[in-house]
Amino acid sequence: MRRGRLRADVIAVDMRGLVVVVEVKSCLADLKADTKAVKYTDYCDAMYLCVSQKLAAHTYTKEWLAEHKGIGLLVLDATTGYCRVARAARKHLLDDDRRLQIMTRLAWRSADLSRRTNRQRQRIFL
Repeated sequence: MRRGRLRADVIAVDMRGLVVVVEVKSCLADLKADTKAVKYTDYCDAMYLCVSQKLAAHTYTKEWLAEHKGIGLLVLDATTGYCRVARAARKHLLDDDRRLQIMTRLAWRSADLSRRTNRQRQRIFL
């Protein structure tokens, strides 16, 4: 895997090793401007788009999700701060080589961050 410039907002790995990417969109302009979000599907088993209730109800968001059928939708509740799954993501398993590359990169980045004294925030490049 060549080193790219993709930076996911959230990468989660469960105990089985399934990789889930969550892309957070704060407003309609953010969603319209992002052209890289669909490229994350090559690097995860499932991908979700996380938006506010207002943005989830917008017609552009519905059209965007209809165009990208495999991507799930998480809706953030403004009153509780919890996310609910409005649409489940379609799971497609990564091949073993790509999964190993992602897990190795995450492990190395995590080890590198644990040695820092000032705990600088770093992004992990896929």
